[in-house]
Amino acid sequence: MNSKGIHKLMSLVCVLVLALSIPSMVVADDDDDDRRCKLQGTWIYSYELPYGMGIARVSMTINGTGDNSGTMEWDFIAPSSHPEVCPSCYWTSSRGVWEKSGPKTYDFTAQSFYVENGVATIAFLSEGTITLMECSTAEIYLEYKIVVLETGNIWPGSYQPAVMQRLLLHQPLPIE
Repeated sequence: MNSKGIHKLMSLVCVLVLALSIPSMVVADDDDDDRRCKLQGTWIYSYELPYGMGIARVSMTINGTGDNSGTMEWDFIAPSSHPEVCPSCYWTSSRGVWEKSGPKTYDFTAQSFYVENGVATIAFLSEGTITLMECSTAEIYLEYKIVVLETGNIWPGSYQPAVMQRLLLHQPLPIE
């Protein structure tokens, strides 16, 4: 092969390498987006309580050292169940654990207690899934069991999926 033929062959090889690398660069960018969007952070959402008890607002902080597992803490701002009957009753913050179950999908389990006059009388156990829709929005779905500690009676239930908003640095307006 003469030098012109070698140059043509080398040019063709370079064009092929470049053509084959462009799609992989696009895929790599998509993978980078997935790696940048992690579950960790503070999230705000609201949902309708059962039995016409009103709207609850939730502030959830999700911790972890990677994107595979970690802990979570939920603070509920909800109407009291029966303030006229038990003004000193309240729900504790919920504590839980989470684990990645698929791309942008995380399973969790959490537990809180209902306290009446200083004594835990009900346990609230929840399990569900959080799916990242974008870096700053996610959907949460949960099922729960309400357990009366004294009798062991269990009432299962679920909430409609809710959209969570990530609290951002310098958030311009409160998230409702």
